[in-house]
Amino acid sequence: MTNQDRLANLQALGYTETEARFLVIAALHSGHFVRRQFYGPTEVSRGGADSRLIDKLITNRHAEPTVYAQNRVVYRLAWRRFYEALGEGNNRNRRACQPYIVRHKLMLLDFVLSRPACRFLATLEDRLSYFRELGIADELLPVQVYRSSTGKKETPVYFFDRSPIFFDPSLAAPVATFAFVNDGDFAYRNLKSFLQDHRNLFAALPEFKLVFVARSQQLFGKAGKMFGKFLWSDGGASAEILTYFRERRAFEQRDTKGWDKARIDRFRDLRDRYAADQFDNLYWRWWTDGDAVVTGKPGSLNGSFDTVLLTHNYDMFGGESHAA
Repeated sequence: MTNQDRLANLQALGYTETEARFLVIAALHSGHFVRRQFYGPTEVSRGGADSRLIDKLITNRHAEPTVYAQNRVVYRLAWRRFYEALGEGNNRNRRACQPYIVRHKLMLLDFVLSRPACRFLATLEDRLSYFRELGIADELLPVQVYRSSTGKKETPVYFFDRSPIFFDPSLAAPVATFAFVNDGDFAYRNLKSFLQDHRNLFAALPEFKLVFVARSQQLFGKAGKMFGKFLWSDGGASAEILTYFRERRAFEQRDTKGWDKARIDRFRDLRDRYAADQFDNLYWRWWTDGDAVVTGKPGSLNGSFDTVLLTHNYDMFGGESHAA
């Protein structure tokens, strides 16, 4: 089902085109939303448009409100037939979940809404179709196998964490970009598991990008270092490592004429990311032997790293330690 089909189906249920566009995004990426999230992507004024949408959802029993701390309300798109209109009758987003998971879903939706120009692979069908067209076997995709209570039936669930996958049109060539949303203190195990779960898929791609999304800039350095170690220890060569080495050599030789602030900041980020002794030793070998000391490592991954800071308030769910 195309997005145009989804919009037409929701409009047939009585929603305006503006409302339908927002609801498609909210349902497929999160299943939960708050009022403020309706304003940004739709560019509507606050002159009652949000109230009209909420009234329709509640009257039609398409959404259920839940009141959290500070009397802040989160709306869950819960009606099965609503999702059937989107071609996603079995989508898990409609299910009730714990408050810390709701917070994660709202953060995820905020990230998606902040990238209106990007093309997201919002459904499992979209993701499977895209990677199969690239010739990537299902066996290389992140999967979790669920067993029946009797243990006789196994059901593989691909892309089980539903983290965003998208393409940024500002890049010269399409690069599959994966977002990891960190919703509390730095979750070392969670990020490590995410990278390991996607390792085979990353290796099958000519290039990929990881975007680390968090509420605190203090987490960016830790995440970047982990990603750098993952590229080398688990994946081998990376264009990013070679970029750092070349920039470091230019910096040490004071050949930085023409560097703007963005390039300087980028170099500092790379220097922090690859500060470990193993990369320092590799750098001096690279000085002598060239790119082969990096590109010669088998099973290479060609990945890059970026960060996004979310500035919205999610305190309605309590402190980070209470929600984790």
